[in-house]
Amino acid sequence: MSYVLYVLLHFSFARTCDRHDDVRDFFVLWTCMWLAQDNEQSC
Repeated sequence: MSYVLYVLLHFSFARTCDRHDDVRDFFVLWTCMWLAQDNEQSC
């Protein structure tokens, strides 16, 4: 479920931003932090 959300958010942002790598790195970090907070774990 969270992976689907990640993919949808990633592509919606990638469409509006030319720097795809920066967007991808941001979402990898953000998703990791979000999942860690959700599961009470660290990245």
